[in-house]
Amino acid sequence: MNTKRIFLTGLALCAGLTANAAINFDLPGNSSTESWSGMTMANHPGYPGFGNPTAAWPSPISADDGDGSFDKVSGSGFPLGAGIYTFSGEGTFAITESTPLANLATIVLQYTGGYGAESDEETELTDFVNGPLLSYNSGSQDITGTRILNTEGLYGYQWDLSSESNPITDFAITFTTGYHASIEGLQLDQGDTFQAVPEPQTYAMIGGVLALGLAFIRRRKLFQK
Repeated sequence: MNTKRIFLTGLALCAGLTANAAINFDLPGNSSTESWSGMTMANHPGYPGFGNPTAAWPSPISADDGDGSFDKVSGSGFPLGAGIYTFSGEGTFAITESTPLANLATIVLQYTGGYGAESDEETELTDFVNGPLLSYNSGSQDITGTRILNTEGLYGYQWDLSSESNPITDFAITFTTGYHASIEGLQLDQGDTFQAVPEPQTYAMIGGVLALGLAFIRRRKLFQK
């Protein structure tokens, strides 16, 4: 990779790194992105609350900008002030997509939110009690994603589907959160070309290369005067 391309890559990645916000990975080939935000009681009246936290939701929550849906499968969980809150127990949720990207080869899920615990007495967990697990074509493959992000308030997983020979016509991702967890936002990226998403330490390396690239450009301009 030449200096100019490293510099531009660094700019693109750094532009997507904001505190507790999903990252724009800019997947290669054809791709799509859908997200869920504002999952609060103000935006979703009529959902259960503290009085009956395990009650079923009246309907799934649609993506802000896509065809996907997000729903509670079982357990605790309801819209509150900042997002979905699991009170008095674990909650299991599912993201479903009935019209996935053509020639789907990779899926990236990012989750922003707070900690949960395995019980009221135990220590906090980083993200999920179980999952996330991917199944597709109405199957039950339950494929565990590869963790790509694990920072306070932002977690991410990726699946490689490039070896699947049959077209993927639908998929679902399920996960279980702990007690007192908060799901403040979700982002789902789909791509038709698999490429492993860089881990967070890669961003630090690219940031260093970016700084060197800026210094190189300034130095070259000085010599050209």
